[in-house]
Amino acid sequence: MGFKPMVIITTSDTLVENPEIQEHYRAEHRKMRAFAKAHKFDIRTEIVEPSLLNSMQLKMLTGRGIPSFPAAALTAHKT
Repeated sequence: MGFKPMVIITTSDTLVENPEIQEHYRAEHRKMRAFAKAHKFDIRTEIVEPSLLNSMQLKMLTGRGIPSFPAAALTAHKT
């Protein structure tokens, strides 16, 4: 028979994506699983998400994730 590799596909959801984008990659994962089933090979698809403590929303609320733009601050003070 031979070697039959497993295909692993991951997509990251940062929890700030547009709902249309989320549905798009979920649909693509479904298509990939259907293709793998039709062609008889092993596939694993995963959509990974950050934990609540590492989510952008919590970082913004706690002030840990507020972006800083040092170059913008330098140009704002030029006269």
